[in-house]
Amino acid sequence: MRELREELGVTARTLIPLGTFAHDYPERSVQILLWLVTAFDGEPAGLDGQALRWTAPAELNDCGLLEADLPMIGPLRQALLAVTLPP
Repeated sequence: MRELREELGVTARTLIPLGTFAHDYPERSVQILLWLVTAFDGEPAGLDGQALRWTAPAELNDCGLLEADLPMIGPLRQALLAVTLPP
């Protein structure tokens, strides 16, 4: 929740844990906790200068994600099928 506030300027109200994903790069290893945020307050903005865009789940493979992010696409798509998001 802290990262969402610091990097995107939003406050998560409802979160669903989707798992932990580890990836080894040649120079370091990362461990990423994936959460589905189904409700939040605020308007997302790239507070660290990062570009943002809304992307349909079907387009995630083609939007230039980092190698460590790719294993998260399947679980995220599955989770989105099981929830009803507010308008």
